[in-house]
Amino acid sequence: MRHEKREERAKLLSILVSSTMLKKILFGGLGFSCLLAPSGLQAQIAVDANAGAGHRPDIVAAPNGVPSIDIVTPNSRGLSHNKYDDFNIGNGGVIWNNHAQEVGQSQLGGIMPGNPHLRVTGSAKVILNEVTSSKRSALNGPGEVFGRLADVIIANPNGISCDGCGFINTPHATLTTGVPEIDASGFLKGFKVRGGDITFGAKGANFFSGKGAVDIVDIVSRTVHFEGPVAGKDIGVFAGTGSYDYTSREMKELTDITGKSEYAIDGSALGALQADQIKLVATEKGVGVRMRHDMAANAGQLHLSADGKISLQSIFGHGGVSLKSKSQSVLAKRITSKRHVDIAAKKDVTLETVGADGHLKIEAQEGLLSIAGQATSGGDMKLSSRHAIKVSGLGSGADMAFETGGDLTIAGTVLSGGHLKAHAGGDIRADLLAGGVDMAATGTVGSLILGNQGGVDLQSSQGAIAAESIYGAGDITLVSHNGVSVFQTILSHDNVAIHTQPGAGVHFGQLLAYGSVDIEGGAVDFSSLMAGGDAVLKGGSLDAGTLMTGLDFVRSQVSPSNPTGALVFYDKGSLSITAQGGIKVGHIISGENIDLFAGNDIYYDQVIGYGSATLTSVSGGISVENVLSVMGDVRLTAPRLDLSNNRSHIYTPQTLYLKGDHIDVSGSELTYGGLDFNSTNVLDIHHARLQAVTDRGGTGDILFIAPGVLVDETTLVLAARDFVIKTGNLHNSGQLAAGQNLAFSVTGNVTNSKTGLIYVKGNGALKVDGALLNDAGVVMAEGDLSFTNAAGSGKSLSLVNKAGLIQVGGNLNIQTNSLKNEADSTPIITEKKEYSDISFQKPEGADQLSDGMLYQDAKIGLWGKGHEHQDDKLIGKGHVELYLDIPLWNSKEETYGTATLKDGTVYKAFTWKHKSIKKEFSVHHYKWNGDRWGGWFLPNNNWSHMTEETVTQTFSHKSAAQGMIQSHGNLIINADNIENNYSIIKAGENADIHANVLTNVGATAYKNTYLGCQANTDSYCYA
Repeated sequence: MRHEKREERAKLLSILVSSTMLKKILFGGLGFSCLLAPSGLQAQIAVDANAGAGHRPDIVAAPNGVPSIDIVTPNSRGLSHNKYDDFNIGNGGVIWNNHAQEVGQSQLGGIMPGNPHLRVTGSAKVILNEVTSSKRSALNGPGEVFGRLADVIIANPNGISCDGCGFINTPHATLTTGVPEIDASGFLKGFKVRGGDITFGAKGANFFSGKGAVDIVDIVSRTVHFEGPVAGKDIGVFAGTGSYDYTSREMKELTDITGKSEYAIDGSALGALQADQIKLVATEKGVGVRMRHDMAANAGQLHLSADGKISLQSIFGHGGVSLKSKSQSVLAKRITSKRHVDIAAKKDVTLETVGADGHLKIEAQEGLLSIAGQATSGGDMKLSSRHAIKVSGLGSGADMAFETGGDLTIAGTVLSGGHLKAHAGGDIRADLLAGGVDMAATGTVGSLILGNQGGVDLQSSQGAIAAESIYGAGDITLVSHNGVSVFQTILSHDNVAIHTQPGAGVHFGQLLAYGSVDIEGGAVDFSSLMAGGDAVLKGGSLDAGTLMTGLDFVRSQVSPSNPTGALVFYDKGSLSITAQGGIKVGHIISGENIDLFAGNDIYYDQVIGYGSATLTSVSGGISVENVLSVMGDVRLTAPRLDLSNNRSHIYTPQTLYLKGDHIDVSGSELTYGGLDFNSTNVLDIHHARLQAVTDRGGTGDILFIAPGVLVDETTLVLAARDFVIKTGNLHNSGQLAAGQNLAFSVTGNVTNSKTGLIYVKGNGALKVDGALLNDAGVVMAEGDLSFTNAAGSGKSLSLVNKAGLIQVGGNLNIQTNSLKNEADSTPIITEKKEYSDISFQKPEGADQLSDGMLYQDAKIGLWGKGHEHQDDKLIGKGHVELYLDIPLWNSKEETYGTATLKDGTVYKAFTWKHKSIKKEFSVHHYKWNGDRWGGWFLPNNNWSHMTEETVTQTFSHKSAAQGMIQSHGNLIINADNIENNYSIIKAGENADIHANVLTNVGATAYKNTYLGCQANTDSYCYA
């Protein structure tokens, strides 16, 4: 305002010094009748003439003609209670004069005098305008509180119509059809509503902005109609019969009254409601709320409560939305909130879309909960219904929960940032369900990304569970009475548990669990199951494609360290399958132990495990012809186990256990870290090679348990360590060998036939209750060996070693009633003599002698080549002298002849005969005497030679084989009767034999050789 105008206004106000003078100037003394419209004022507002003076306000007009009400003097509680016969507000509005000063500025009336009723008490806090007649009120313009702020109340039990109404300069406006309730102190408690309606016309009301802005607007009536837009800051609509508390703004229902409408609050297609905060309450029993246009609480909460049906279009509550129907249903098209949404209905809740940045809670207590479109929440979401839930796409930033006594049907995708939980009495049917979703990452990438926590828990007490896919960052639990079907994928970053009744099936496409898997139900079928931990499956039957446990999902992904994306397994993750019927599976890979138990057949294409494998079929077979490869023991149990002719493909460095009624390994080569066969029928092994080794960490042990064990001559059973047989009867024609210890316990008889070998590198124990026959076989122990009864504490019935070999490197202990060691037949001995002469051979170098003569020079002790010299001189004519020309040997012994016997023994002798001459000096000469013929074919009867006479005893008939019982250590025999027939019992150390009767029958054939030396020289023969 410019300075000149401010000065002019000040001058004017200095003249108008009193309200009386001002009123005379304005209304009377100057005769400005044009400013008044008495007939208009009377038509709009009429004071109740029957009311007490303290309740009759003065109806005047502002200088510009706007009706003005000098409200009555307020009581001690600040309440100005004004009563009217008729109360209406025209388009120009009305002024409640609450100005206690002389003069003031009104927005509707301009410059106005103050209210003389307020000179003493001051301005009112609450201006109550009560209509006491049977006339309705029409509010078609604004109402202004002139002066100090005050609450404004228009109370008309007959009804109020608002079509462009509003309020100025009031923090709290109330329109009500209730009757005021004021206590003795003058305090306004509230209103009692029994009837009437409040209707907003096509122009509606703007309580939000401009001149008509009001902080709080309360509309309290039995019924409220919105036929035009209404806007405000904090709007409360309380409909129905009841007691309204003015201070708390709460409505309490009265006793049921007849004449009720279907909707206590009813908005037409044009009746929009918008405010910072909205609260709608319909208390009357069975009466509801219908808003056919939008409602919006743009800053605060939108709260709507009705006993009856709630029918809404699009509603928004910035601070939250709360809808509650105590006895009927809630129907809405679109509900959104920047905070929470809470909806509760006694019967149905039917929505098109709903969204909350905070939590979302919807409860249909006894009806159907249905959401046709999307439902989202930034916080928790909880949907519950006793009858059924039918929704489409859902998303929550935190936990999500469904609870219904009937079916849960979800047509679209469900994403929960936290735990997803659904409990239903009937079926649960969904497309994609996901718990623990990383919403931010999912939105960025455009595909489903799971976070760190939040699983899925679906439970159907009487129905089935059916979904397209289920994902969970945490545990996934599916519990159903009538079965579970997940047509594509179940994925959990933790554990998965699926439980159904025994007669209900479990079906899914693929299951991936970073943790463990627990499945229990009827028929179980799926394409693939991959678990990072253990997997336990129990059902009526199993039909599966691929099963993996102990899979390291992280390290199996393509990475610099794993460029091909090869599967990597932990050293954990066992697999257990139990089926009342059969088990049919394609491929099994397990990081730990595998345990399959079936009432019928067990079929697999391939089994690979890093632990042990135990397969048990009660009444069917096991597909041993396919690959079963594990690092631990393999245990197979079935009525019939056919591993014959190398048809099995079982691989393990550890022990192979076979248990069944019929076990057939004939024609096969089986090499394992151990063998353990337990058969209820005879174990008949032919043309087989069975071997237990230790080179890859196996025990090297073999154990056979059967009523009878038969081993043919083409079979080898070799144990690198211990070999144990427990049987009723044993017949061995093959080779049974143990690298360490051997123990055969037989309650019946044992036969080790001609081709049979029982061998133990360490100690052995043949414990037989019946007869043990070693029929030309071999029983050999490098350590100790004992023969006892089956208990190992007494005697066997008998031990017969017929042309067999029982040989022990250590001690031999035989405890038996009867011991017989015999050859296969009785021998016959004949004698033969042979004679031969053996010539001596000249020593080496003798070929250098002249005429074969040997010369010796006795002076020098040398032997060699020489010559004779005959003197032709007259004096010495005829005299012969001997000369040694070339020495060849240094001693006489070197000149000896040698004779070699047939056995290679070499004898020596001096076989040179001295040839004397008439006169010898120191040189002598000798002639070789080793020739039988002296020359000219004349015999030399004294030639040097040796003679050999051999006397040989031979068996003209002898046993093909003797019985041999031999101990390199001590021998202990404790028997009632011992027979040794043409056989050998031999001890390397001590022999301790106890018997009542001992019979030993034997035959020995000798060969003697007699040698003679015929040197016929001055020497003898020696070797």
